[in-house]
Amino acid sequence: MNIVVANTKGGTGKTTTAVQLALYLTGIGKKVLLVDADIQGSAFKALAERGKLEIEPIQPCAFLPDPVQLRTQIKAYQADYDHIIIDSGGRAGSHLVASILSSEVLLVPITPSAVDASALGDLKAIITDAREVFGAEFKALSFISMADVSGSDNFLTEKRIRRSGFLEFLDTSLGKRKAFRNATALGVGVYEMKNPDSKACNEIRRLAQAIFTSDEEKQNS
Repeated sequence: MNIVVANTKGGTGKTTTAVQLALYLTGIGKKVLLVDADIQGSAFKALAERGKLEIEPIQPCAFLPDPVQLRTQIKAYQADYDHIIIDSGGRAGSHLVASILSSEVLLVPITPSAVDASALGDLKAIITDAREVFGAEFKALSFISMADVSGSDNFLTEKRIRRSGFLEFLDTSLGKRKAFRNATALGVGVYEMKNPDSKACNEIRRLAQAIFTSDEEKQNS
């Protein structure tokens, strides 16, 4: 399965999600390619740190910021991997469109704030064009990223996502945890840290399960 992690708004935890999801799937024995399609190259740099530390298993990572090259290379890599996870970067445009057109699942992390949840108009237009103009077939999933420990913002954001009409809400979240930041900076999974944060480990596991459960439901519908 090809999964693109995307949001036109920055600071929603896209790179953290992409890196941690890829490493989790690799850790359970899947053949996974992480693709960094963001010109900033944050995911690629993180995996370079993993390489310096010589951590096993090796996590393949490709830096493909050019949208044309991205679609071509994804097709070439397809047969070699069980899953390809794409970190598309934080902007609208040809990079995001190319990422979506190369994937079966669009995964949208949204932080618990009114600003993020109300800024979905651009993303909706891109999704509509990808489906109606290019004939792309993919699921559009969303979850709460950097979730608050308490308060009403998580609940209010969930309501806005459910009401959006174009995103399927996954009833799971990644918390605003230091464990995610520290692990991602080193290119390691939260469960690979010396003293793993059990809550962070459970959150990335539940997110992966929710994504694939949603895909199974689609195939059986």
